[in-house]
Amino acid sequence: MLGDELLALSPASPIDAGRAAALVRDALGVGGSDGTSRDVSLAGGVAQGTVHISAATGAFPALDEPAVMAIGAFDGLHLGHQALLDRAEAEAVARGCRLVVVTFSPDPAAVLGGPANMDLIPAQARWRRIQAAGHACVCVLRFTPELARLTYERFVREVLLGIARVQAIVVGEDFRLGARGAGDVRALAELGGSLGFGVIGVGLSRAGGAPVTATRIRGLLAEGKVEEAAGLLTRPHSVTGRVAHGRGEGTAFGFPTANVEVEGGVELPAEGVYAGYVTVGAGRAVESPDGAPVDGNESGGAGEGRPVAYAAAINVGRPPTFEPGQEGARFLEATLIGFEGDLYGRTVGVCFLRWLRASRPFDSLAELERTVLANVDWTAKALGERGVSL
Repeated sequence: MLGDELLALSPASPIDAGRAAALVRDALGVGGSDGTSRDVSLAGGVAQGTVHISAATGAFPALDEPAVMAIGAFDGLHLGHQALLDRAEAEAVARGCRLVVVTFSPDPAAVLGGPANMDLIPAQARWRRIQAAGHACVCVLRFTPELARLTYERFVREVLLGIARVQAIVVGEDFRLGARGAGDVRALAELGGSLGFGVIGVGLSRAGGAPVTATRIRGLLAEGKVEEAAGLLTRPHSVTGRVAHGRGEGTAFGFPTANVEVEGGVELPAEGVYAGYVTVGAGRAVESPDGAPVDGNESGGAGEGRPVAYAAAINVGRPPTFEPGQEGARFLEATLIGFEGDLYGRTVGVCFLRWLRASRPFDSLAELERTVLANVDWTAKALGERGVSL
């Protein structure tokens, strides 16, 4: 399992460049389509959204085209979500039709007044992850209070059937659709009986003796257990953000640091120091907070015009040594290994592979410097001293 692989990383058992590149590509969602998109307006304008089609598919679904539809928020696109989408893909193949993945932005829970959870993947960028996982047609509906008030019957008749001719709907067994959550699997199956489609409720995936859920993964990240979280996500957890001018202590120690202003609403792991990668450069390896690709080359790259991942010691949280009494104001600062150049104003991707240590105050600047240099040395030996071209 990936979690065990990451826990085994060490200077004595380092990662090779090929595996590092694969992990970073998975973490940052590299492989999203350069296909086409089309806006849709359904249910008398109540349902607004965009249908994204990968370049491999080319054609948008027609109203009379048979399709299997998988529906969900898919935050994290974790093991459970992957199992549901794989089941839906298999159903589409068996029926000889295409799969349409229907998802929402923002997360329905945020609109319906549920717990203010942080995202594992920004809602507006999830469709790229879904396509990168091999699912070519994704419909992203803007979740609004008006959409939430639609009955599940209207949602099926005027939204789903306004996209294609539904042959089957695949959802989680605890899924609910429409006003007051009345459209559970049983209710949808009854409606499907009259409209000619089947409904498949997929049970929760389990790992380590417990269900795989976004809530569980957020809990692991809150404890700094990025390796275990990666095992459930099937990729290292990552965030993106813009590099701003920081405190400058890392530069004073003789190594480049990037103060990353992480996009709002995305889950950060617990305060502490981690080993991971920071990706800079052109291409879809790094995306802006709205999910759009970031262009431009960086100096110090391992391939002209291509994104490059640099091993980095990553600090999450305000170091109490420098800011006593302000430890609660969190930020992310990464020490890049092997990078030369100017990152200010750039958008970078940061992925977390290994927990190294908890944040703590230091009695002296010399003690701090020894500890930070030891973290950088561990990271360089375990993850590499040269940029990895993606």
